[in-house]
Amino acid sequence: MMINWLGVALCTLAVFVIGGPWYGPIFGKAWLKASGLTAEMKTPHKGMVFGGAAVAGVIAAIGLGVIIGPAPDLMRGLHFGLLAGICLVTMSFVINYLFANRSLALLMIDGGYNIVLFAAMGAIYGVLG
Repeated sequence: MMINWLGVALCTLAVFVIGGPWYGPIFGKAWLKASGLTAEMKTPHKGMVFGGAAVAGVIAAIGLGVIIGPAPDLMRGLHFGLLAGICLVTMSFVINYLFANRSLALLMIDGGYNIVLFAAMGAIYGVLG
């Protein structure tokens, strides 16, 4: 199994490059409302949140890279990234959100982020392939 470590690093960076604006100026207020949170609520330790997100990003990037395989082209990477984002990640959210009685708005924001993120990760692997 060959792992493209540059791809893993860039895909992990994408977690934050996409997530920052997504959960900030683009959907931040809507996400807070759909989550039932307020900006004033005490947040967990930021080092734990960002560190955990980085570790999860590395694991997700490695997994997607293994699924895509060595030396993909852009379309193969994008295709597999979209499939993973829609069919694996977002559908897992659907199952969890249905049982947790979470809102459709929250699902659209969180699922949409993961679809965009995994499409971008796949494209990164495709460009590097």
